[in-house]
Amino acid sequence: MIRRMIDSRDQTPLLVDLDGSLICTDSLHETAMLLLKNKPWLIIHMVFWLMAGKQVLKGKLYRYTQLNVEALPYREEVVAYLKEEHQKGRELILCTGTWFKLAEKIAENLGVFSGVVATDEQVNLTGKYKAKYALDTYGDKGFDYLGNSSPDLHVWQYAKSAVVVGGESLAAKARKVCEVEKVITPSKLTLKVVLKAIRIHQWAKNGLLFVPLLMAHKIDSLQSITDVICAFIAFGLCASSTYLFNDLLDLEADRKHHTKCKRPLASGVLPIPEGIMLCAGLMLAGIVIALTVNLHFIYVLAAYLFITVFYSFKLKKLQTVDVIVLASLFTIRVIAGGVAAGVELTFWLLSFSMFLFLSLAIVKRVSELINTAKNQTAETTDKQILGRGYYQSDMEILQSLGGSAGFLAVLVMAFYINSDDVIQLYSHPQVLWLICPVIGYWIMRIWMLTARGQMNEDPISFAIKDQNSWYAGAVLIVILITAGML
Repeated sequence: MIRRMIDSRDQTPLLVDLDGSLICTDSLHETAMLLLKNKPWLIIHMVFWLMAGKQVLKGKLYRYTQLNVEALPYREEVVAYLKEEHQKGRELILCTGTWFKLAEKIAENLGVFSGVVATDEQVNLTGKYKAKYALDTYGDKGFDYLGNSSPDLHVWQYAKSAVVVGGESLAAKARKVCEVEKVITPSKLTLKVVLKAIRIHQWAKNGLLFVPLLMAHKIDSLQSITDVICAFIAFGLCASSTYLFNDLLDLEADRKHHTKCKRPLASGVLPIPEGIMLCAGLMLAGIVIALTVNLHFIYVLAAYLFITVFYSFKLKKLQTVDVIVLASLFTIRVIAGGVAAGVELTFWLLSFSMFLFLSLAIVKRVSELINTAKNQTAETTDKQILGRGYYQSDMEILQSLGGSAGFLAVLVMAFYINSDDVIQLYSHPQVLWLICPVIGYWIMRIWMLTARGQMNEDPISFAIKDQNSWYAGAVLIVILITAGML
């Protein structure tokens, strides 16, 4: 008896929804982000396309973009289930509100569907329209349906059984109108996911805002400390917003990357609309807090944001320019801390910062090249970093330039120690010479680990977790205290 029930169900056609069900994202949102990235001047046209009908919007977005269907975040459990049903001989139909040409590409990519029914020039195949098609074509209780949202209840009321991609709440609603064959529970959007998306660990980089305050020995000024703390928070919020913006533009490249594919936006755990709202909210909050500091800080923050956005669209694809920009963004943090605290920035501090972070920016690119070499079939085009302007043949010169930049930072530090400024600030300035070998050791170690392929493509994040880096930092603090800084 059970065997017959299974056989009977296997012969019932299964209509499969795409957006949010088969894939962990929405094809409409994906194509909209591609339009923003590649043809931003057409964004305003989306309003008029939508006014003409949602199917017109979907058709136009398909026309002006090229979505890589192989890189989409497919829901693995759903794909495995469909492949199993396909092997049993069950008829599978991709029934979706996605534009029909895009739906056909996705169906062809998976190779399990016997047919595709999707949005075209006449109708946007969602909700009641999808239910009408299913009822007219297969009859009442003549099909099963896989879906993920409340609008799918319109279809489930005519279905023989439901495959629910969602939580128990949606499954309970589906049970009221039909039998539930299977429940597939997707990953939930949690606070941990949000913190990962905004790169909360990257806020450690904004600690550079406190450097001018410490170097000027103004840690006894409550007003300066308060202003720098506000600047730190404002910078963190705005920087997190730019990280999200960059991820929204880099969805395809991140999905092809061996580690970035796990980012919340790339994996689909954080939906694109929520990502956009979070991006805008963080930016607004950061600007509001920045207004409490001073006008000069706002100018510096605005420059940082402008360069970051330009970097996301264009500069990161330009070899050499990209690492200079990355180093500049770190140095801008130092400048922001100086203007927030009302401290005059020295030539030595800015020079040291620029050379040090240029070295670390090159570390990032060399690390990416090494990892690219390990995953050539998945991530490369002619041995090139995907979305960047570097090739494997650039490795040797980059290592030479990066190491040189690092030791130029040590040289600048040596000149600073020998300057008149140090004599005025420290009672035992000769002790500061011990800083040079410590920084030199740290730079050499970073580059050695990079050459061995042990760097995780972000040297700052690596240093935060690296025990030896903490030891080096502790030694530097002891040296500064001994020299009479505190």
